[in-house]
Amino acid sequence: MLLPLDGRRLYCDLTGPETGPVVCFTHSLASDSGMWAEQLPPLLAAGYRVLRLDMRGHGGSDPVPGDYTMSMLAGDVAAAIEILGLDRVHFIGLSIAGMLGQAFIIEHAAKAKSAMLCDTLPATLPDAKTAWAPRTAAVKQANSLAGIADGTMDRWFKAVHARTGELLWTVNLGGTVASGPMTYASGGRQYVAVSADTALYVFALPE
Repeated sequence: MLLPLDGRRLYCDLTGPETGPVVCFTHSLASDSGMWAEQLPPLLAAGYRVLRLDMRGHGGSDPVPGDYTMSMLAGDVAAAIEILGLDRVHFIGLSIAGMLGQAFIIEHAAKAKSAMLCDTLPATLPDAKTAWAPRTAAVKQANSLAGIADGTMDRWFKAVHARTGELLWTVNLGGTVASGPMTYASGGRQYVAVSADTALYVFALPE
């Protein structure tokens, strides 16, 4: 479904029993909520309600001009939870979504019951700018993510793909190609710019 949010639309998928505890998934840069397809069946079978969100400019969500901050992306998650009338969620974020997840649990603690931040850091690595520069330059020059899609899939899934075949590769390749170049460039800049926030180390979610 598409949620109206400050003159734009944010795509989400909400599935499962209305009385079930809510697990909220957010995805990595240059992907979309479809990356969590394999986690959906076991969670539904266990009685959970699952909310999957597309970050702004990814999947079915509208892009927004200008740079995005982690606080802004966390605000999108909080706004979606509010619009949907949900209580506190079990938040799960991967990579850049783990970074925005840190902002989410610091700035919107009342909406979080727990948090699982996967393959992420509280600050970017010293060589992040060098690593990201060729990718963002290629995307801006081509005005498309198609040129980096295969390389992205290779980094993410080479070992898994060799064992399991095409499914993960195909699903996530589609999400990468569909992502907007403006969003990728902005997300890359914010990923590089994230610095450690000591508030995270002393933060505890309310009971």
